[in-house]
Amino acid sequence: MNIETANKLLRYRKMHSLSQEQLAEKIGVSRQAVSKWERAEASPDTDNLILLAKIYGITIDELITGSEKANNDDISASAGNTDDAGKQSSGNGAYISTGISSGGSRLSADKGDMPLDENVGQEVHADESVHTSNGDKLSRKRGNKKSLWYSLPYPIFALIIFLLWGFFGFAGGFYRAWLIFLTVPLYYTLAEAIIKRKPSKFCYPVLAVIFFFVWGFWGGSVGGFSISWIFFLTIPIYYCICSALEGNAK
Repeated sequence: MNIETANKLLRYRKMHSLSQEQLAEKIGVSRQAVSKWERAEASPDTDNLILLAKIYGITIDELITGSEKANNDDISASAGNTDDAGKQSSGNGAYISTGISSGGSRLSADKGDMPLDENVGQEVHADESVHTSNGDKLSRKRGNKKSLWYSLPYPIFALIIFLLWGFFGFAGGFYRAWLIFLTVPLYYTLAEAIIKRKPSKFCYPVLAVIFFFVWGFWGGSVGGFSISWIFFLTIPIYYCICSALEGNAK
């Protein structure tokens, strides 16, 4: 990505009063990725460009090149000063001068935005509609994944397992059955990490606590609580790995 495009991304973000963290949250990437885009060290992929354009209310062409939409009034006035044959000729010339292909013209006609012989500049709106549609599909796809995970009443399952564990006296009964409730935040943060593709969203410290108690309760032969505290040392290691992975993701 060149420095001019990077500056445009920075300018549009500030125009909408968004921090790098807020923008990254909306798109589903890391803050480091946004920072690299704005420093021209990396380029957003097609899906991210679509989402950026949707957030800023512009087209991808405007986001990347900064080009403005065609002047519809001037085109209409020029077309109105010619006869029927001249209209067809000037229409063809308008397509050439504005760099719009015949394939793009068919797209505009199919979208039903405006008749082809009336305003060729309307093609820009057709592109914008396509980009917005793709962005909506991506957002809905992520939303459906999240709804699928959250539709499972996991806390109720955890409560049932807790009661069964306690009443049947399995492995210490109620004295140790409470450990099952620690898996509730693990379930939801794991879902968040998978949906957003950000392992740092996973609540790893809770997992370390579970390992600490499991080893302490049942690992007496290998040191028990006197050794299980070592799991807490893996917490900073985990987040350092996450930071490296998310920083190189884009």
